[in-house]
Amino acid sequence: MPRPALALAVLLLAAPAQVARAQAPQPSAADREAEYLAAFEAGLEALTKRELARSETLFKRCVQLFPDRAVAHYNLACTYSIAGKLEPAVAALRTSFERGFIDLAHVARDTDLDAIRRSPAFRAAVSELEQRLLADVGPLLTHVPEGAPRGAVVWVHDQGARPEADLAMLRAALPDWVVLVPQGVATPRGVAWDGRCEWLVTTRLRAFWAERGAALRAHVVAEGALAPQALELAANNPDLFQGVLAAGSNLGYAARGAELAGLRAYLVVAREDPGEVAQGVVARDAFLAVGAPVVLEHYPLPKGLSKDRALLLRGLGWLAGSDAKLPGAGEELPF
Repeated sequence: MPRPALALAVLLLAAPAQVARAQAPQPSAADREAEYLAAFEAGLEALTKRELARSETLFKRCVQLFPDRAVAHYNLACTYSIAGKLEPAVAALRTSFERGFIDLAHVARDTDLDAIRRSPAFRAAVSELEQRLLADVGPLLTHVPEGAPRGAVVWVHDQGARPEADLAMLRAALPDWVVLVPQGVATPRGVAWDGRCEWLVTTRLRAFWAERGAALRAHVVAEGALAPQALELAANNPDLFQGVLAAGSNLGYAARGAELAGLRAYLVVAREDPGEVAQGVVARDAFLAVGAPVVLEHYPLPKGLSKDRALLLRGLGWLAGSDAKLPGAGEELPF
């Protein structure tokens, strides 16, 4: 044990350093956020260039700054996977799931994770998340007509929707179509979607066709906030979807970089909303650039598909091969 005099001297010498540390200014929330964003963007760039040591350092810093941000853990998992650090990769991926990363459709097609995809630990982590994501969503709602159907429609309901009411509307409008309405998560304000949307829609659809031993390539339909999601769904899953009927905003953002060749699209925008119209033009031009058939209709109201049966039938009819006549324009649009 130190002698009292020596212990007092040690305390006196240590005190200034402790005080200095206590008084050192801590970074503000804005500073931490700015550092996180800079490190995150630099980490993505390094990951793209396969500068893996730098990517690892940057995403570790992101995790230090904000441990609860799932996407930083996910990108760290991708970095580890490419680098061949398989156990840390699975551990980081599992942490991303625990922190809230639930986009399993992205996980399924992300080639950065190919090195760990066949490992039992990876499969276990994904399986556990799948079970958790299915636990709080309702079943697939369906309408199957008697006889041979004209086609199949997958309706991706809007945020805060009532899927049962959507199904009733679609059954009345499309009695000779197979109608499938996957459900999101029940909330006090209605049924809503989160990051599991694409995975859940495609999982429900594949299971539905598997039970029947046959499949129809469907048209995916959505309006409002889910219109861009419908476009992405169709582009990402060409084995399931042959056409998209989307009425809403941000269509151009969804179309940029998407694989649109071989897809048919009937796009609807509210003509009184200049931003929505501009995004529709961007999306239309993206389809035209790859030779994909597309119609862009300027409609007088937002969310017109659930309000106007004629609009719904016009769009689906054109996707199914009928001519369409745009109201007021007098223009016949052959398939």
